Amino acid sequence: MVVSSRPSDNSVAELNFTEEESDLAIKVFGCDCPYCLNSLRQLRGTGNLVY
Repeated sequence: MVVSSRPSDNSVAELNFTEEESDLAIKVFGCDCPYCLNSLRQLRGTGNLVY
């Protein structure tokens, strides 16, 4: 039996970030996941990506 779960379109958050933010997060943290992008934004004082 295969069980698949897909979120509805209404519950998916859109993550808005720039290519520059992505590149810098990868350079600083080795990753550009939402957690790392939030950390980068906190370092810059620009607010969180999500939450």
